[in-house]
Amino acid sequence: MRDNCVYSVSGSTIACGAVREDSNSSIHPNLKTKNMNITIEDSTKLFFTSDLHFYHENIIDYSSRPFRELSTGQNAYYNFMAMKAGLPDEPIIPRLEQMHKAIISKWNNKIPKDGIVFIVGDFAFISNIKKIKELLDQLNGTKYLIFGNHDYQNKFDRQSIRELFIDTADILDVKILDDEITDGFQWINLCHYPIESWSKKAKGSWHLHGHIHSGPLSSSSDGNIKFYPNRYDVGVDNNNFTPVSYQEVKTIITKQKLKGKK
Repeated sequence: MRDNCVYSVSGSTIACGAVREDSNSSIHPNLKTKNMNITIEDSTKLFFTSDLHFYHENIIDYSSRPFRELSTGQNAYYNFMAMKAGLPDEPIIPRLEQMHKAIISKWNNKIPKDGIVFIVGDFAFISNIKKIKELLDQLNGTKYLIFGNHDYQNKFDRQSIRELFIDTADILDVKILDDEITDGFQWINLCHYPIESWSKKAKGSWHLHGHIHSGPLSSSSDGNIKFYPNRYDVGVDNNNFTPVSYQEVKTIITKQKLKGKK
């Protein structure tokens, strides 16, 4: 256990305070839990996402992502007419490039420059620091990273990469002040992997995760997990390749609770 840095956010102002870090995680002995108190006046600035998998072409097939290269055969008529007109062939855009453009565009259309984003694991399938920084520089908002399995695989726990984010952790408990909640605040537990029993679950904490690649297009067998009203997959495959806001998560959790009562 040690003191670290916590970011208290009010509007766009970030101040540093005390954090309790506890290595006695019930998920894995090497995972660390940080408790962070975050105050947000404008809840539209808080967002969550996961499993972007930049530079991971195989994820397109694994999760049935709708990005396909246009083969020469599919463009044969255009190219034939272009040749007659003395024009160049229609360019073929690689599907990985299409995926990158779509995710970056949807991110920046949703998140303001002063937004706060929690990336709940598996940001990119690459270990090159320059390329990771180039990706982060294209994305709006200040960014926190919860490590996923592919982040560790690509050594995102290196200090040089950790410093590219506001903060990093394996499991994170976040306290959000919210006047619409009975107690005036909402606890959110963040972990890349879906957890059966998470911190403050009995007190109404929400658990936001990724990893399972659930969603309408995905064929991943990992998506078949037990339903908990207060748990939600914030991965891009489950959310139209777009981050979800705090308000959207609150609406989703409320609907899931109503569904659970039926």
